[in-house]
Amino acid sequence: MNMNIVKFKTVTQLERVYLIYQALEKEPLTVNDIYEKLKNSNIKVGIRQIYHDLNQISLYYLRKEEKIIYTVGQFNRKIYRLIQPSEEIELSPRDLTTFQLTRSSMPRLLQVNRIESMNKFREGYRKFIKNNAAFYSFIPDNQNFRTFFYESSYDEKYNQKLDDIIWSIANYKIVRIINLQGDSTCVPKKLVYPLNFKPLLLIFHRGNHFIGGYVEDIDLFLTIDISKIGNYELTNEVFAFKKLIEPAKKEIESRFGISNNIDNKIYDIELELSAATGEFLRHYHWHPTQKTSQLSNSNWIMQMECGINRELLSWLFLWMDNVKIVKPNILIDLYKQKLAVMTENLCSEIELKCSNS
Repeated sequence: MNMNIVKFKTVTQLERVYLIYQALEKEPLTVNDIYEKLKNSNIKVGIRQIYHDLNQISLYYLRKEEKIIYTVGQFNRKIYRLIQPSEEIELSPRDLTTFQLTRSSMPRLLQVNRIESMNKFREGYRKFIKNNAAFYSFIPDNQNFRTFFYESSYDEKYNQKLDDIIWSIANYKIVRIINLQGDSTCVPKKLVYPLNFKPLLLIFHRGNHFIGGYVEDIDLFLTIDISKIGNYELTNEVFAFKKLIEPAKKEIESRFGISNNIDNKIYDIELELSAATGEFLRHYHWHPTQKTSQLSNSNWIMQMECGINRELLSWLFLWMDNVKIVKPNILIDLYKQKLAVMTENLCSEIELKCSNS
């Protein structure tokens, strides 16, 4: 009978400690992570020995000003991190998720047109300011003002929810959503809760963060407002993610904004815009397929290829009588229907009801 016998290497503690040190130089690790890395290198070691090795590294093997710290992550697992002299600030899991939220919250100008500059500042802006203070002017924080218009404001409970969602996306772990409290993206009402959700994308849209991914078993793509997630459970169930990321991005690109489309069709949308409105809108990003051209009367034509959803309809009403739908007919009909309902609301005592078109 043939048996595959793994031959473990015989290494000294010093060699093993060096391998652990090298691994921690690259990334933060749990003890189980270290165990798997050593095992994959055919080095036999116990979990208790790894704890002992980490202690020995801290006491005897670190360079001046180096140290090993740990934070408690999901499922109460200690995550060990090697801090080197060049790192002046100790980072916590909250610091790391805050950085990721900052990246996703940056306007398109910085994320697309100035990405090389932003990457440079990410690594060295503090040193740059210190060394060039005599040559450049910098605005103090109290003069760097934002209106926060159309941006969400939530409490610590929401911040913890964000941290948990980012952890799930980063580690490709399924989130069990027990219920949603409200709906801002037209989530299908036919869904049965609790549902197992495969989180893939962290999406910043209109001043708020959303999660994009697939419902397990039925492979339905959803975008969910993170603030609307009521009760949820983090799981340790890993899902296959590599083949899902690109289809998820294509799903988003098929939509105007991120709300669920009324059907699975892509429509050739054409709008006529007044001269001033068209000149204004054509300088903004609304959809990857948008194109504009000017007519002989100075008005503008905007064309897009995308699905029809609530966001598109409400966006059209935003521009009031400065826009006219040329096609498709289904969009014209929906526009007329909503206009009629809004007019009726002004002329009657009908009780308002939520219409999640």
